[in-house]
Formats: sequence, structure tokens, C-alpha cells
Amino acid sequence: MEQEPRQTPGFLGSVPRTVRFQWKDAEAGDAFPDRVPFIREVLFGALGLGTQDLICAQRNNAARFFDVSMSSEEAYRRVLERGVDVRDHPLGRRFELHSLDQNGRRMVTVHLFNPFVTAEAIRTFLRRYGEVQPGERMVRDELGIWNGRRQYMVDFREDGKGGLTHPPAYFSLNGVSPPSAGGACSMAMRAAAGRDIWPTPGVAGVGPVAPRTVGEEGPTEVGAEGSVDLGAPAAAIATSSPGVARGPAPGPHPLADLTILTTNVRGLQKATKRTAVFRDLASTSASICCLQEVHLRDQRDEALFSQEWRRGKAYWSVGGVHSTGVGILFGDRSFEKVSPFTIVQGRALGVDATWRGQNLRVLCVYAPVDPSSHIAFLEALAPFCFTNRHVVVAGDFNINLEGRDDVSVKHLKKLVAGFSLIDGFKFCNPGSPGHTWHNSRGASSRIDYILVAPPHYS
Repeated sequence: MEQEPRQTPGFLGSVPRTVRFQWKDAEAGDAFPDRVPFIREVLFGALGLGTQDLICAQRNNAARFFDVSMSSEEAYRRVLERGVDVRDHPLGRRFELHSLDQNGRRMVTVHLFNPFVTAEAIRTFLRRYGEVQPGERMVRDELGIWNGRRQYMVDFREDGKGGLTHPPAYFSLNGVSPPSAGGACSMAMRAAAGRDIWPTPGVAGVGPVAPRTVGEEGPTEVGAEGSVDLGAPAAAIATSSPGVARGPAPGPHPLADLTILTTNVRGLQKATKRTAVFRDLASTSASICCLQEVHLRDQRDEALFSQEWRRGKAYWSVGGVHSTGVGILFGDRSFEKVSPFTIVQGRALGVDATWRGQNLRVLCVYAPVDPSSHIAFLEALAPFCFTNRHVVVAGDFNINLEGRDDVSVKHLKKLVAGFSLIDGFKFCNPGSPGHTWHNSRGASSRIDYILVAPPHYS
């Protein structure tokens, strides 16, 4: 019997032609193989792949998995079909396979005409069409006020005709039709993988129109950017009720004392420089420090650097000795329930944590210098901004938002707008250019940012 690749628990995005090899031996952490032996023994040996079949193979030491992206659909299918060969291999059998190519996964934005409709009522409705992933996101404006939209990630079922089942554009949860108060809602759906994965303000559709399946011709055809217009009212399936959580009482926000610092250290291999950098960081009041270009070589460097940072816990993603590597350092030991994860090896690292009862997600990024790689990098980053946690995205983006409006700038602006992120420096210093990059010829620009989701940008 073949080892069937399964959907990865807790993964919000979709990565084409990619399989995750999850390490099963939790108690044998020291035996988790390095990247090259895994490629040689499992990918080349057990599965018969060659270098021409691979785009990327990423190792996540903290979460104990490899993400392998194939160069063709044929190679991807070969991995899925030959799972039995992995099961019978002495090293391969210690992995579970999970497909990350989730073609039915979409981000759904529900606009509530009645803000007191409960989240559970919406989830119950969406479950008629597919599996709703854990969590939701309330979209807020720059003042931190909810704008009536909730976002969910849904794995829609196939309809048997080459498309996906989906809800109508307008529906009511208590029999009241839009745009009356009641429990009426409207919905827009964006592709969570492919050309456009960010939510867009506004509501798709000028209904009612006949219900259609995603992929059919007509008013519901997928547009150039992956947006989908949906139509027709739906029958009520639940009764809305008051009691939705209201905003906090006036007063300081619980994260008002959280201080975040980001810096490109340009290498920490030299012990004297590393000591000086850690000393300078420790002298600040920063609660969280996001570091780029740390130049970690391997897991031994991770252990050494973590040991030398004495103020709190430290998490790293190893990159090349002369190019990448990022780290997140906590400035004290008050952070709890810490869970690190790698998004792009050596370039994007995330940490979920609880601080003073507040759930945080901190993403440290070091974007490629090459503009041709920016779109893929931002698309890999975007699904991890979809969370009900307080989101902070900090680091070196290598993109000047105030420069010429090229494709890199447009995609970063789309990420910022789609997830209601605030440029923390500009909010606090509206009159300052805040340039973070300079050269010997006198040119300068700002390519480093701390982006936060309201209402905790104060």
C-alpha cells in the first residue's frame, strides 16, 4: 500500500508542486539528517529524482521537516506515486509525506452587513462547501477599527465538473436579504496560490445571478488576477445572535510597551563583532530584535549564537555563509508558548509567541537583492500574515516603497494594503525620510521596514 501524502496540519498557504517530508521520530531529534544526506539518500536514492527534477529543497531544523519543490508536474506526481519506496527505505521510512500543493485552498473574505453575526455561524455555513482551516482574521483600518470583514482560509471541494464548489456572493444567515441589517453577508474569494493571494477591499459581484462553479464561463469566471465573482442568495442555515466580542475599553493598548528593532548585521561569524553586536542590542529596550544577514553556517552556529545571547531565547534560520541567514532574539524571558517556523530558508523566519496574554506572530525577513525574485518571495510570505494573532513583519525588504513604481513596489504595497499593515516608522515619524541604506556616492533610500497590523502600532 502506498504512503498517501496528506495535507499539512496548520499550513495556511499552498505551494505548487511541493511535498513536505515531516520527520516522525520526535524522540530521536539528534538523528534528523542534514540537507545533503537527505537529498542523496531519499530524493536521489529512494525516489530516483535527479537535480533537473528539483527547484528547491529546504531544511527546517526547528520543526523537523524538508520542503521539496519539483521542477515539473511529472516529477511531483512521481514523488506522490512512489511513496511506497520512501516507506521501505531505511531513512525515508522515518518521514511522513504531506502535499503542500492544495489547489482548492482559497482565502475567503466575508463582509457582514450585521456585525453581530457570530464567527461560528459563518464557519458553519462555509463548511457546507469545504474544510474551514482553524482561525480567522478581522480586517481593521488604519485606526484599528474593524471594517466589518472577516477572512477565512477554506479548502473547497471539487464539484466533479473540473471546478470547485463555493458559496454564493450574497447569503443570509437568518433570512434577511442584503443590504438590510439582519444577518446578511457578502463574500469575495481570492486564490491562495498563484497570481494573487492577498485580500482586496470591497465585495465581488453585483448579484443576484445564477450560482456557478469556479472555472465555468460567464460572470463567475476567474479574472486576470484570480478574483472570483459569486452570485445568488442562499437559504438561512443558522440564526445570528448578539454577543460578538467588542473592542477593549479606552486606555493603553496591551502591546503599547512592546518594542521592536530590526537591523542588517552583515555577518556575525567573527566572535569580536558578534560580542559587540549582542552587547549593543542588549543595551536597548527592544523586546524583539530581528536580524538579517547573520551568516550562520550550520546548527552548531545556531547553538553557539543562542548561548551567547543571554537576555532571552533566540531562533535562527540558516542561510549561506556569505549571503543570508536571519534570526529573532527576544529581549527578555516573558515570552511564552514560543513556536518558531521557517518560511523561506535563510530569508524568512517566523515565531508565534504569547506576551502578557497577547498572541503574537513575528516575521523576520531578508528579501533577495534581485528584483526578479521579489514576487515569489512576497507570495511565500503572504499566507503567514493570515492569522488572528497580532502580526509584525520586520526586516530588510530590499524594496524602496518611495522609489519608482515597479512590480516589486506594487507587490509589497499589495501585501501591506491587503493585510491592513501599518508602516510603523512612518506612523511615528511622518516627517522623517528614515533612510536605512546609503552608498559612497551619497545615494540613500529606505529599504527596511517594521510593518504591523492595527491596533497595536502605537
